[in-house]
Amino acid sequence: MSKFAIVAAVLSIGLVTGGEALVVGLDEAAADTEAIYDVASRGGSIWVGWHDGIYFSSDYGRTWRRDDTATGFGPGRVSAIAFVADTVWTATYYPVINGGVEYYINGGLYSGALDHTVWQYHQAPWPEDPGNIIYDITAADNVIWTANWWKSLQRSDDGGSTWQLVLPDTVPFLNPRERLNQRVFSVAVDGAVIWAGSQDGLNRSLDGGTSWTTLRCTGDEEGPTANKIAALAFRDSSGIRQVWAAAWTTFTPGEVSGLAVSDDTGRTWRKALTGQRVWNLLFNQGDVFAAADSGLWFSSDGGNTFVNISAGKIPPATPVYSAALTDDGRLWVGTAAGLYYALYSGTYWEAVDYIQLPAADDSPPVPGRFTLGPCRPNPFNPETVIPFYLPQSGLIELTIYDILGRKQRTLAAETMAAGEHQAVWDGRDDRGRELASGVYFCRLAGEGSVATQRLILIR
Repeated sequence: MSKFAIVAAVLSIGLVTGGEALVVGLDEAAADTEAIYDVASRGGSIWVGWHDGIYFSSDYGRTWRRDDTATGFGPGRVSAIAFVADTVWTATYYPVINGGVEYYINGGLYSGALDHTVWQYHQAPWPEDPGNIIYDITAADNVIWTANWWKSLQRSDDGGSTWQLVLPDTVPFLNPRERLNQRVFSVAVDGAVIWAGSQDGLNRSLDGGTSWTTLRCTGDEEGPTANKIAALAFRDSSGIRQVWAAAWTTFTPGEVSGLAVSDDTGRTWRKALTGQRVWNLLFNQGDVFAAADSGLWFSSDGGNTFVNISAGKIPPATPVYSAALTDDGRLWVGTAAGLYYALYSGTYWEAVDYIQLPAADDSPPVPGRFTLGPCRPNPFNPETVIPFYLPQSGLIELTIYDILGRKQRTLAAETMAAGEHQAVWDGRDDRGRELASGVYFCRLAGEGSVATQRLILIR
């Protein structure tokens, strides 16, 4: 996966039985059409898994495209996104009604080039079992791995054409009601070292999946904090290859949700974010982001201490499921209430209320709609012109922020008439000092609307 990509989203599941049939259901808010369970990024490109397919932006979220059957994608909701070399892979699922009960079945896998216009469909592992929903995807050494609810761990050595069942324990294959350790939610692979997180433990193989050891919560440093492993990820720290596990409580006494981190391939563990149910992890050098039920947590010291940077910025009690980082320093955050973007420091957040259709870079502000930009030139030196359109008169504020979310310049804070306007920014702060080269954000706010443009200053 990309340096800035996170482990693919993990959707918690439950069981509903009707007669002799097993119905696989996604619990929590899985049926919520606003919920976004996975976001991934590379450079300035962003992939967002929504309830009606996947949305893609190649220009830092300025314009978007929804991929559908016209491009070979879907139908289906997205449960996982991952990068495999120079391709992006997604797993899908979709709801069906059986006896008045809504449940979810596998929609297959899709792959495409990073600059894709067409998706390729791959039949999911074990298609005869439609309940085999895929919760995680990863790859190493040209081998693709999937974490599956019904069919444990799967690997493909031929680009997804055929699949091989890999059991993370020594027990012959059983259905997930009988063997919870074969119900796999997360997978991480580093050469011959494979980690598989299940409903009942953290499984480790040091020989490419031939033999396995299962670690379970023991209340000390010998295992994870709890037995349901929702997410797994590797992180390099001072030459040490760490493994991080996000654990959720099940039914074992002494369990507590939180993060477990090992520097020695799982022999000992330290705990972090105790009491928090974490869905996904994002690393950027020494910084750690944890997407959790209680918000987006940030650590600048390798996970020793965390602070909730989404508190007060998104609706209260809104779970955060995933986060990704574009190379302009913005965080893209998938939540139960939809998509948000934030500056890296978390000081400024904004909801992405709609997906804007592609528009030409030189298109002017749209009359009749609250619009900002495009700014010209961009990148710029020494100044750039910032056009904007107000559909009605009112009090507005036009400000410049740096990449850490600090306000550097107020260009306008006054009542303006409806119509076209423009401002000029000369790359200086409110005290007249020249600002350094870098990424900045121009923000227009007024009459209940907000718009933002990314600017690049080059000295």
